[in-house]
Amino acid sequence: VQPSPELGRDLEALYDAEVAHNDASFGALLDALQARGLLESTVILFTSDHGEAFGEHRTWTHGIDLYTEVVDVPMVLRLPGGALGGSRVERVVQHIDVLPTMLGLAGIEAAGSEPGSSLLGRDTGSRHALSYLDYWGQHGASVVSDRWKYIHPLSFSFGAGPELFDRHSDPDESHNLIHQRPVIAGFLASMLREGIAARAQAAKIELDDGTRQELRALGSLD
Repeated sequence: VQPSPELGRDLEALYDAEVAHNDASFGALLDALQARGLLESTVILFTSDHGEAFGEHRTWTHGIDLYTEVVDVPMVLRLPGGALGGSRVERVVQHIDVLPTMLGLAGIEAAGSEPGSSLLGRDTGSRHALSYLDYWGQHGASVVSDRWKYIHPLSFSFGAGPELFDRHSDPDESHNLIHQRPVIAGFLASMLREGIAARAQAAKIELDDGTRQELRALGSLD
């Protein structure tokens, strides 16, 4: 449902206020660390669970699609003393990289079975990130490589057909190249099918009632 222009402006203002509140709270945390003499010896990692859509692809909020404004989130790492400040990890990065990064910084040897890799590692190979959505009938999946993004609907309500975007020349994901680049689309589609199959075979985690209520309150469980 498309909101009226007035409601759209109100929603954006509310979101800006939420961001400002979180920014102030995060600043207060940094100030508290500084006041206690802990800031320069603390590893700080800033990230988010998801973005928010404000009509970029004719959708609002989140949990509806897998476009960049919802899926792509910031991840900023500050090392003690500002070491490696200004560095940028060029490869595809995911939340599963947080744990191995923190373990490595703490000098703890990982068990080897954890997914992901340290942000400080020398992983120069090509990486792919899979996203999967099944929420209120919106059922779809996507795969992202260094350059390409492929989105495939798994329900009619999610979308009419697959989409392919060049993340380098089209960061806003406005031009569907599914027909112009069939080989790339086919390769990513096969990779996505493998990922979906692996997900289906994975053991399901049983959630207790308390965890379910917390996830539902966050909007992460229907």
